[in-house]
Amino acid sequence: MPAFRNAWENVVRRRFCLLLVMLMTASASMSSGQTEEPKELPDWGTVVDPDGDCEFDLADQQLTITVPGTPHDLSAELRRMNAPRVLNLVKGDFTLAVIVKGDFEPGKANIPGRTAYNGAGLVVMQDEQNYIRLERAVLERGGQRQHYANFELRVDGQVQRIGTPSDMQLDPQASCLLRIERTGNEVRGIVRQGTRAWTELKPKSIELQEDLSVGVAAINASTKTFAANFSGLILQLHFRRSH
Repeated sequence: MPAFRNAWENVVRRRFCLLLVMLMTASASMSSGQTEEPKELPDWGTVVDPDGDCEFDLADQQLTITVPGTPHDLSAELRRMNAPRVLNLVKGDFTLAVIVKGDFEPGKANIPGRTAYNGAGLVVMQDEQNYIRLERAVLERGGQRQHYANFELRVDGQVQRIGTPSDMQLDPQASCLLRIERTGNEVRGIVRQGTRAWTELKPKSIELQEDLSVGVAAINASTKTFAANFSGLILQLHFRRSH
């Protein structure tokens, strides 16, 4: 009887192990089958939402990106590249423009060492270590808000120069038109509000690949939910003349 009992227990044990393996395989298969494809927004591009907690609403050709009051930034030097964005792949020279509106009223700062900040605008990315941001931005210091055009460059994960309110002050009540132009390794940032003349900020120089990801992004370094509204997106590719 002991020998029979041992043989029977071995059979039961093997069947149990086989059943467990089958269940694990089925579970893995179901999980892989549920992987979502990147979301595409017509005329805007591919949604990138690293934390999966932002909202992207497209209606009447206007895109609203809503960002919760937790850190969502594009700062490679802080190892924080989780801001929501919508991107297109381009090759060569281009012009990219968009109109930005929104509730630019940040709460308290939520990133150690950084001032409370909201920014929304254009981004040109070679990768997560080399990229350019042109944003309608607001800083809040000591209860005072400073609205300005922010033009920033990162090279190999390091800040070359952070934009400052002295670069170009903005009217918080007016919409803002942002434009980026790439010509080879030079990138120009140009800004306009209302009937004011176009203002060109100091150009950025960076060795760029032919293929880049470009589009819009929303940054929230404050404790208050931030909703950025984009409209009138224009993306034009330019052909270089051969010499």
